[in-house]
Amino acid sequence: MELMPYKHRIEKNLTDNQVLLGFFSAHREIHNLLFILILFLVGSINSQQVLANQFVGQANFVTNDDFEHSQQIKLTSPLYFVDKNDKSWTARADQYLPKHLISDEVRYMVPLPSDFDYIKTASVYLSQSIVAENEWTETIEILYPALITEGMHEHLAKMIFAVVYAEGWRWEKLGSRCYSMCHAGTKVLRWRPIPDYEALKKTIQWVLHDIPSLAAIKDRVTAEIDKPGPHIFGQ
Repeated sequence: MELMPYKHRIEKNLTDNQVLLGFFSAHREIHNLLFILILFLVGSINSQQVLANQFVGQANFVTNDDFEHSQQIKLTSPLYFVDKNDKSWTARADQYLPKHLISDEVRYMVPLPSDFDYIKTASVYLSQSIVAENEWTETIEILYPALITEGMHEHLAKMIFAVVYAEGWRWEKLGSRCYSMCHAGTKVLRWRPIPDYEALKKTIQWVLHDIPSLAAIKDRVTAEIDKPGPHIFGQ
């Protein structure tokens, strides 16, 4: 068998090495491109997470003995909650709001987080109940994600959701037929349903223990409301 001349063997080895180097270089380029693509996708996902469910602004307010009601606060700057659908919910500046989102009946019945732990959520929800620009059934859906965004733990956020769903402010959206018919002349039709508070206390304990879904909470609480409110078209 004839051996390849030494010079030719060197040239062939160099050629083979160049092919291998070219292959690994191309492979490294593809790997780098894939890595950059992954970083881009992760960055995009993180950006979407930052944009979804966030508060814009602070809950700046003042209290004053000269207010019409002693249990009121007055916002001094606007506050916004942007939900996962990029819809903005506003608590307007210079608006008088109740100090408490939850009634005394419940606050004296079970231990609750401090009002200041969810002052942003309460401000947005209470402001929405006054301006009545959106259905209350739509507005109540931002309550839980707003509480979570404000730093509330899941079990406490669901407990507050259950209480507000049971006895929190509800309203008829401005411009509905209700304002031109059975409640003609009413500036803003809003009310608080009256639940069976003993049953609600048991529901609160159930929520804290089982941490059920929001749908299950709504079903159980609805059955415990003795007086849901006035006859309206949206209810």
